[in-house]
Amino acid sequence: MIDLKIHQQFGRIGLEIKDAKYDLGIKKPNLDLTQTPARIDMRRTDPSIEIDYSPMLESLGYGDIEYMNYKFVQEAQADYLTGLEKNVALGNTLAAIQNKLSLGEIIARFNEPREKDLMIQPLAPIRIISQPGTLHYQAELGGLSTKLEYGEVSIDNFTYPSVKAYLEQKPELRIEAVGQIVDQKK
Repeated sequence: MIDLKIHQQFGRIGLEIKDAKYDLGIKKPNLDLTQTPARIDMRRTDPSIEIDYSPMLESLGYGDIEYMNYKFVQEAQADYLTGLEKNVALGNTLAAIQNKLSLGEIIARFNEPREKDLMIQPLAPIRIISQPGTLHYQAELGGLSTKLEYGEVSIDNFTYPSVKAYLEQKPELRIEAVGQIVDQKK
């Protein structure tokens, strides 16, 4: 009896796969911020007040050395002229014998205290000179300056992907007749 033996082998396809390859060149962005502070330059002058008491003190009879010297000279000249006038009048009175005045009466008359003159007079005011202070300023505004460098992405060394198919195992179909055509046993 003849048997058929069938051997079947399926074909198999192999794949050779190459992935894409690339290198990324990355340049990071850079942002520099620089702040400039505001600046104020101020200069001031102090106020000044000058109070001059000398006119009031001079009207009271006091003052500085120059004024006192001037006052003493004026008083000395006035006293000299008054004394001179008194001596001339005394001499004229003594020379006038016709008046028939005694020597005691003449001396008593010239030694009488003089009447004082009383006068109300306003005082000179205090002189005040003032100058206000000043303020000068110069301002520079602050600010913000920026420097921006953009980032960049680049692809270097790019290899395209590929797929190759090949026959890894061939398909096969074998049919064999097994056994004997003639049966010898019988």
